[in-house]
Amino acid sequence: FYLNLFKTLKKKIINNKEYRVFFLKGLFSSEGHVKHSVYGTIESIGFSFNPKTEKSLSEFVKRCLDLEKIKSKIDHERGYLYFCGYGNMLRL
Repeated sequence: FYLNLFKTLKKKIINNKEYRVFFLKGLFSSEGHVKHSVYGTIESIGFSFNPKTEKSLSEFVKRCLDLEKIKSKIDHERGYLYFCGYGNMLRL
């Protein structure tokens, strides 16, 4: 159900800033995680995905982050999309 809904709404999410922001907030609130440094500060914010079946999802999320001027990286081998930096975290 959710996969079909996502496929249907994908273009609307990319083209509408408000939808894009809500999509990213929901995704990182439910599926994202925060990595802390040994000093207790936030080191990075990330999102894990299945690299065999969810590569297109990770590319879509990266594109959404790029449109919001949040610089992110994808590790396709480990199935991990993440970003660092105080400015990027504030934008999210």
